[in-house]
Amino acid sequence: METVSVLCCAAGKSGGHIISNLNWALKRRTTEKLLFFSGDTPLDQRIIGNHAAINWHIPLHIPSSHRWYQIPIGAFSLLISTIQSFYYLLRHRPSVILSTGGIISVPVCTAGWVLRIPIELFELNATPGMATRWISPLARTIHVCFKKTKSHFPETKCIESEYPIGLSLKMPEREVFDDSDRFTIFVQGGSQGSQFLNKKIKELVEEKKEIHNKIQIIHQTGPTDFNWTQFYATYGIPSVVFDFQDDIAPYYAHANLVICRSGAGQLFETLYFKKPCITIPLEIPGNSHQLENARAILEQYPDHFVLIRQPELNSGLLADAIEKLKPKSQSRQDQSDQPSAQTSH
Repeated sequence: METVSVLCCAAGKSGGHIISNLNWALKRRTTEKLLFFSGDTPLDQRIIGNHAAINWHIPLHIPSSHRWYQIPIGAFSLLISTIQSFYYLLRHRPSVILSTGGIISVPVCTAGWVLRIPIELFELNATPGMATRWISPLARTIHVCFKKTKSHFPETKCIESEYPIGLSLKMPEREVFDDSDRFTIFVQGGSQGSQFLNKKIKELVEEKKEIHNKIQIIHQTGPTDFNWTQFYATYGIPSVVFDFQDDIAPYYAHANLVICRSGAGQLFETLYFKKPCITIPLEIPGNSHQLENARAILEQYPDHFVLIRQPELNSGLLADAIEKLKPKSQSRQDQSDQPSAQTSH
């Protein structure tokens, strides 16, 4: 019986983790088949459930435990998931386990270590997550895309690598918009969208009427009941609105400016397409990794990004940041449209 070489991936519960892990594996794969461990959430299923490149998809059930009395349930789920991982790893015997972190990586990498399967990690964020910290001693190699991340791991294990982007450069058959004279803003809410960004973009449109005839918007909203297409039409703003799509490369390609959170994938995608970016990191108690991402990328590429802290964001600050990142020729054209405007020195 012929032995088929297998690559194993472990990532879940986050579009950034899942997509980057899959991109990483596809770039490395030659003739190997692909075994993918993920979570069992609708998001996981939507992204990879029917992906043609994945030969075996194993969803693991690990509920998020936010209260102390749920800890025993979480621990039991981790135990069961470790046993499941051990069974499928023993069955398929992959040559390597590739993980981009997250709770899903813990049982898979633990079982892989017991079976002496080499483990490679890719820490996507500037500050390592808890799961990556836990399993880093088991890993043979740790890839990082932020320079400062190397300080958190043994130097002998670290490799500075490019963020695993798999966006296609294939252009759409038609232009995204008919009017190429307007300034195109891509609001990249991520695979799950951002209610906060949605709210602030809505305020920008409602309060800054002087920009209505100058902009057009591509908006990844995430799941929402609000009719964004009708909203933009009311103000005469051309728009393309969507929840989630596998290939958003054409939208990056047509954008003049990106507004996004500070997930590592969003930041490095804007760099890949050389688009100026306003980034507003998610800031919640006990989780500052997006703020650290934003600070690290701003330190490396100060001319490319404008960082606005979430508590400070308002429509005026956002409008000023958009103006700052406009090409100078575009800004001069805007001023020529307003005869009464005076240039300050």
